[in-house]
This record gives sequence, C-alpha cells and structure tokens, in this order.
Amino acid sequence: MFYNFAEDLKTSDKIEVAVIEKLQKAYPDFKFHSFSGTKGYDCIFSLGEKTYTLEIKGDYFAVHTGNMVVEYESWGKPAGITTTTANFIAYAALRSIDDFDLYLINTNKLRKMVDEELYFDTMIGGDIGSKTKLYRFKKDVYTAEAVLVE
Repeated sequence: MFYNFAEDLKTSDKIEVAVIEKLQKAYPDFKFHSFSGTKGYDCIFSLGEKTYTLEIKGDYFAVHTGNMVVEYESWGKPAGITTTTANFIAYAALRSIDDFDLYLINTNKLRKMVDEELYFDTMIGGDIGSKTKLYRFKKDVYTAEAVLVE
C-alpha cells in the first residue's frame, strides 16, 4: 500500500472541521476563532469570556480495539502530549469523518494520567517510517477523565 501524505493531510483537515462543527452544536457558547499555523495546537476557541487552545486527534482504530492512544514521540523527537501547548485535547474515535465519538480532556489532566502510568502499555504506530511512540489506554480509563461531547 502506498502512503500519500497529501491525502492524509486532507483527511486530517476534514476531521478538524467535523470536530469543530460538533463542538459548536454541543456548546452554544463555543466560538471558533481560527486554525493554528503552529505545532503547539490546532485551533483557538472561546467559551464565554475565556479563550482556549485545542489539539484535535482522529483515530480510526479506537472504535475497533477499545483502546485510545496518546502520541509522545515521532520521527525520533518529542511530540503529541509532550509538546502540545493546547489547553484541551479533542479525541475523535472515528467510524467515519461524519460519524464519531468525541471526547474532550484537559491536557494537564491527560499528562497526569501519563505521569501516574494509567496507560496499560506503549506501542509504535503512526505514519510509515515515523516510528511514532504511543501510550495505550483502555477506553474506559481514558473516558473516565474525559467529557463525551454529544
């Protein structure tokens, strides 16, 4: 199978838009400001008077495996949870781009879960050649600390 970065990026962009739309429907006070051009987070939004940053992750495997993964290294460098500056992480457990369960978690809370080693193992995955390292959480452990966005 041939990996196509340009197609993967288009899919990621579509997932980000779908997540924003779901958040706007679920929270009437949610106001999207802009997508980010930085590696620190994916977008800026506000709820009421407060402004926040958001990292958006899409995962097609979570609905099949019952596990949720958190990236911490990619291409031999710190990544994901170790580098994000986002206030929150939106985790989309995807059946398709238009059909997914969305979990919202405070980044510091997720870092604490990592520090407390609440994950059950680590694994390597991600893009071909990236050797992306991931913490693997059982879905019930992750979602116990997250908010399901309906």
